Amino acid sequence: MLEVQYNKMQVIALDKGDGTQAFSIVEDGMVGSALTVKQPYASMLVYGSKKFEYRSWKLPEDMTGEIIYIHAGAMVLKEKVNVSDELYESTLEDVERENLQGCIVGCVVFGKPEKTATGYAWPVIDFIKLEEPIRNVKGHLGIWKFKVRKESDK
Repeated sequence: MLEVQYNKMQVIALDKGDGTQAFSIVEDGMVGSALTVKQPYASMLVYGSKKFEYRSWKLPEDMTGEIIYIHAGAMVLKEKVNVSDELYESTLEDVERENLQGCIVGCVVFGKPEKTATGYAWPVIDFIKLEEPIRNVKGHLGIWKFKVRKESDK
């Protein structure tokens, strides 16, 4: 499990799509599940402008309706995929201005994945951008776990 340093507490309540809510509290000792997504698409997910996450693999059933933190990878995807020039450029400007790479930017709740010709489309049910990103986090393939600790607990 990856340990990340963060000193801010934030309470998160997201809609699960079935009339109930999923809760998470970002604080010392919290363990979360994360998914790494290249920018600017990671930010589009937590802004709500990206309605599906496309993967070659199916979201595990136990993760449907649960909070998954979105880790913005260190690399920026330079080609637009199914988004307008305006949305791509404006989100990329935010990414550069706020230095939103190599950090956890927010979280989403995905619904039941839909089969596509090339893999799966995970529908975004709800989303939120963190008040402050969790910085200096290296991502991993697939869905991975992280644990928050305060900087003073080194």
